[in-house]
Amino acid sequence: MILLEWDKIWEQVQAEVIAFIIGGIVTYIIYFLAKQAKPNLIREKIVLRLPTVYWYLAIILLFALPIILLADSYSLFKQSGKFILPNQMMFYIIIPLMFVALFLIFYCKNHEIILDKDSIVSYGLTRNRKEIQWKSISKVQFQQGSFRIYELKKHIEITSYLAGFAIFLEHLKKYVSKDLSEEAFLKYEKFLKNS
Repeated sequence: MILLEWDKIWEQVQAEVIAFIIGGIVTYIIYFLAKQAKPNLIREKIVLRLPTVYWYLAIILLFALPIILLADSYSLFKQSGKFILPNQMMFYIIIPLMFVALFLIFYCKNHEIILDKDSIVSYGLTRNRKEIQWKSISKVQFQQGSFRIYELKKHIEITSYLAGFAIFLEHLKKYVSKDLSEEAFLKYEKFLKNS
């Protein structure tokens, strides 16, 4: 009797370890593909966006989640012979994930940072446009994984996970005076060491 319980526990541990390893491998592949993304070059402008792998993942997630709900309903139908909705916990998990996938799709499509020799332009989630001239930058900060570039009345935030972020750093060093950006670069280097 005790041996059977240990066998069940061992099988469960094996399944969880395998799921953990597969999850780690998939996460590393996504991370690797995101790091390999290159920015778009349009004429003499550089366009920074989220890596396209995130867009593909959001599409897959958006289509896979309803399939999971339908599969659960179908298995309940096969067991009882009646159509039964999946339990509420499935809905509490899947519906927010679907909204996250939709948000990620729109964010990948709409959000972009455009760099050129005169200015930096940002388009947000709703395609609202902000432009700051390199020469009019009054402050540069680094907080929570992103650079914030300030002008008198507006600011642009450039996150470190955009494809081509290294090119943005080169532009920042080239066009912004060192006394404005030095502290931000020190915080960025500390951030890199800690992550």
